[in-house]
Amino acid sequence: WSQQGPLDEVIANVEAMEERLFSRCFQSICDTDGLAEVTSAPLQYLIVRHTALNEEESHASLMKASANGKEVEFRSFLELLQNHPIRDQDAIEQFLNYSS
Repeated sequence: WSQQGPLDEVIANVEAMEERLFSRCFQSICDTDGLAEVTSAPLQYLIVRHTALNEEESHASLMKASANGKEVEFRSFLELLQNHPIRDQDAIEQFLNYSS
């Protein structure tokens, strides 16, 4: 952390912190070669939970993001998350649920 303090740094570097967090999640479900199987339940759960994609769309998007149709690398996974953000209303509802 910098001299600013943890929260200030997170706010100032939201995209970097987001990448860091998702990198850790991805690493926990990928193979030793750094790739995650397209059919991985934890991978699909992450995408459905953190994007506007449903399960069917998630699988189709992972297939497109995969170079070989079987595995996906972290950069492709991150782009998928960034290109399909959850709706603002869903984000607000999640925030309200966590804060109550």
